[in-house]
Amino acid sequence: MRLMSAPSEETIRAALEMAREAPLMNGTLPWLWWLDGASMHIRIEESQGPEVVDPAAHRTHMLGQGAALHHLRTALTAFGWSSAAVRLPDPLDANYLAVLHLAPCTANRDQISLAGAIFQRQFQHNRFRPWAMPPNLIRSMSGSTAGTRAAARHVPDRLRRNLSNVYRTAADRNTDYGEFLTGVAARIDQRDLTAKPETKTWASGRSLLTPALDAADPFADREPDAAELLILCTPADDSISHLNAGEAASSILLTAARNGLASSLLTQTMKVAEVRSGLRDTLLHECAYPHALIRLGRPDQTEPGNRYIQALPGMKAVA
Repeated sequence: MRLMSAPSEETIRAALEMAREAPLMNGTLPWLWWLDGASMHIRIEESQGPEVVDPAAHRTHMLGQGAALHHLRTALTAFGWSSAAVRLPDPLDANYLAVLHLAPCTANRDQISLAGAIFQRQFQHNRFRPWAMPPNLIRSMSGSTAGTRAAARHVPDRLRRNLSNVYRTAADRNTDYGEFLTGVAARIDQRDLTAKPETKTWASGRSLLTPALDAADPFADREPDAAELLILCTPADDSISHLNAGEAASSILLTAARNGLASSLLTQTMKVAEVRSGLRDTLLHECAYPHALIRLGRPDQTEPGNRYIQALPGMKAVA
């Protein structure tokens, strides 16, 4: 049997539709793409490019691009195409996102189920119900970043006070966000780092945007939040590192969904320089740069997940 030298346009478009599901992308995918033999080139549309004056907006933008890139590569693998990625291949062209060198492959069960998790992912912005997450499951979430050039640092209960102190110190130093950051610190102490969805949603009600922390919402007389926290970080703080962090975030969220966990990706407080520097100094020991917090836990109620992917070309059903 003669193997195809490049995926069909139908396969590429199906994978791109799955990439739209990535967090931080607002349900859109502002990419221009073309095939050159077995290589897929991806550019960010000029109007959506990363030339953003606000460094925090640039970081969030590149996180979203990285998450979408990981979703795309995960989908392509499930469709039978491995992809070796060259990220930001032209240092003089910030909009040239990546080149994927494609080759036929046979996806294993884990790779197919990871792609299936794109449609199973559950966002939970309220409290997670009490449940002691097994340590090996936490390690599995952190370990899912292997190969992304990023890492996820677990914040156990004994370090929660350190985390809240970072926000208190940042509140003292930043008057613009002082009240908000003080509220976040109090929530961390109460294990109540919950979030409220933004107003823009899918028809299904799932939030399109990264949730905003609801720091002003009172937490008295409520069950504590049982979420486990991860700090997403990279060794450097440049554009390619932000892209790597987005890929790692995607890997964690999909691995969580595959294990029946709900999640939320929190980037809002990373806009504050004092928060980022405090996390780097206190919890990351000056060895890495933080980009987001990830909350993980058991969902309030298990929604029936789509365990079969049958409508997309080339992907086998997963029992």
